[in-house]
Amino acid sequence: MTTDRPLKGTVLVVDDDPDIRRMVALVLRREGYEVQTADSPMGVTTLVRRIEPKVLILDVSMPGLSGDNLAKLLTRAVGRRPIVFYSAMPDAELLALCRRIPDSTYLAKGAPLSRLVETVDRMVRLYASQHPH
Repeated sequence: MTTDRPLKGTVLVVDDDPDIRRMVALVLRREGYEVQTADSPMGVTTLVRRIEPKVLILDVSMPGLSGDNLAKLLTRAVGRRPIVFYSAMPDAELLALCRRIPDSTYLAKGAPLSRLVETVDRMVRLYASQHPH
């Protein structure tokens, strides 16, 4: 699929649910993002260094390493990046998580996909303001 719109940047989606990964990638690609996906937190640090995503979309409940622990690991390894926690956890828990993780926000799974796009757009602007080129 080709588009006349310039790419808005790269987004990395880390979620162990293949349907979620496909759905999120499809919607964001339609909106002009390049999307990379990972089915587990393992190896994500290396992937982030290689692709330098502007935003990370992380599931919170994943086997092996939770999204919040992955976010902490990534911050230590590659520096702060805007993160969208995309999870079915209750809002109160997600809000508490975002208070602990710098440059993060959340969106509940099941919210309209247009809200996910708006959230990613907002976080891309945040990253651009922190890292002007």
